[in-house]
Amino acid sequence: RGEELLPAAHLARFVWAKLMALDFGPLEELYPSIQGRPGAPPFHPRVLVALWTYAMCQGLSTAAAIAKACTLRDDFRWLAGGLRPCDQTLLNFVARASGNDALLWIWVQVLWALQDAGQVDLSAVLEDGTKVRANASPRSFHPAPEVAAVIEQLKSQLADKLESLAKQTDAASPQAQDERALRSLRERLARAETAASELERRRKARESRPADAPPRRDKLAAAGFKHDAQRDVLICPAGQSLTFLGTYPTNNRKQTYRLYRRIDCTGCSLKDSCTDARGRRVKVQSAPPSSPAPTTEVSPVEPPKTEAPRTERPHASLTDPQSLLMLATSEKHFAPAYNADIAVTRQGFIVSQFLTQNPTDYHSFERALPAVLNTLGRPDSWIGDGHYGTLANLTLAHQQHVPLYAPPLGGEAATPAPPAAIETALGHEEPASLFGRHAFAHQEEPDVMICPAKKELRFVNTYPAANGRVYRLYRRLDCSDCALKAQCTSARGRRLKVPVAPHTEPSATHNNPASAPSSAEALLHAQRERMAQVGERAIKLRGATCEPVNAQLKLHGLARLHVRGLNKCSVVLTLACITHNLLKWHTREASRDVALAA
Repeated sequence: RGEELLPAAHLARFVWAKLMALDFGPLEELYPSIQGRPGAPPFHPRVLVALWTYAMCQGLSTAAAIAKACTLRDDFRWLAGGLRPCDQTLLNFVARASGNDALLWIWVQVLWALQDAGQVDLSAVLEDGTKVRANASPRSFHPAPEVAAVIEQLKSQLADKLESLAKQTDAASPQAQDERALRSLRERLARAETAASELERRRKARESRPADAPPRRDKLAAAGFKHDAQRDVLICPAGQSLTFLGTYPTNNRKQTYRLYRRIDCTGCSLKDSCTDARGRRVKVQSAPPSSPAPTTEVSPVEPPKTEAPRTERPHASLTDPQSLLMLATSEKHFAPAYNADIAVTRQGFIVSQFLTQNPTDYHSFERALPAVLNTLGRPDSWIGDGHYGTLANLTLAHQQHVPLYAPPLGGEAATPAPPAAIETALGHEEPASLFGRHAFAHQEEPDVMICPAKKELRFVNTYPAANGRVYRLYRRLDCSDCALKAQCTSARGRRLKVPVAPHTEPSATHNNPASAPSSAEALLHAQRERMAQVGERAIKLRGATCEPVNAQLKLHGLARLHVRGLNKCSVVLTLACITHNLLKWHTREASRDVALAA
């Protein structure tokens, strides 16, 4: 009778049929059987994976919603075999599958099944990253001193609670309530201690991993821009106009700001003291309705208390310590998130997926390419987003015989000329008032540049320059307390480009920043030729393929994560990607059947 609940071509039957063909041995081992102990047999992992994936197909992303659907909807009742798993059972599966490769084995088998069915086309693999909202609030982020104070407070509360329980003699007291309070204190303390260890890790790695955060641009303040009310534009100190884009809410949703932008400032004489980007964006606080008309002076936006901390000290969340405040481009504000790296085929099937704490995407190529190679084979080409064309990525792609297509450094347009303040690194003269490149000494271990004030500039990466040469970029984030700062840079920190000399031995590349393998220029030249031929079409294909997949993932369960921690969130991402591939597989087969019938 249960088989009559669903029609023969129902999506739930398709999901179950595909999962029945897979080996769930590694997941079954996560549920050991103990003889002679109380309890009932657990739900089979195949049933739990089927419920999670089918629920995401239906737009359900929480364990509570899935548990409720198992009692009300025929399709879920059919998948569960008439059983009714509670939300805690579904969450326990996510916890058991986190921190191991058991669910990844299911992911790989789905990819193999797709390849056997002729659904995987490796003529082009397109990679992109998307920010996934974490289960935390911006208010939960605190610096190390505040986290340490919270830990001490929770330890004191836990000690007082244990002492009161030890003195308690009333047998009729609410023991269950006391146990819940004790468990809550211990969980909060564990999260706070995790946040402290995460802060310590970020503090040690902050300068050695400078590419994880965009460079600070504390240069010309917004107060130096004049407002032209008649044309509704901002006039910068160089006399150029910044056009009005729109009005947007701040993080706390209680205020709004007006956003002005100038797309290209490369020819501006004041660019070095204004912005490190290609163009300039300025936020202007919107006046309340009762306020008088705005004057010609512009007040910069004051960041609300809930916005991302903009100080140099790292902050961590007491709710989800492993999440980071990342810039969500579509929402134009910082929010707690993880970065999901997704690689898809032309048809939109996901062939590589993983969750990272790195806000930038181009680092993920070193992990995504080997994953596809080991699982499905060698793709004919790989298309990445901006900044993917680093020398490290090009070298890896060349070693694996995979052509890499990526926009030039700085966007899809031609690479702009370097700012005058650092042109000396590429062979130009620098103003006499500032320290030149030759004032910095190179130290091999670790690979750093030592400035005249005996401070270290950490190595970032190797990039192509506008003149076709290659340079190594070194950077120090904060030089504000340096006694020689006025003689060195007008920015908050110092960036130094060291040219790489061609026609040297490969063994000298790492130890000497002024040398590189003879193939470096050849790799960059080959990439520029590829981009000149089909680069524009490749970038358009990437946007038209990756962006819809990211939107579909958000629609089917990744709009916001409902679990905490990198491992658990990675399990949810894997389930969402399995769901996406099964749903697209079902759609393509249904379309093929309709075409054959016609």
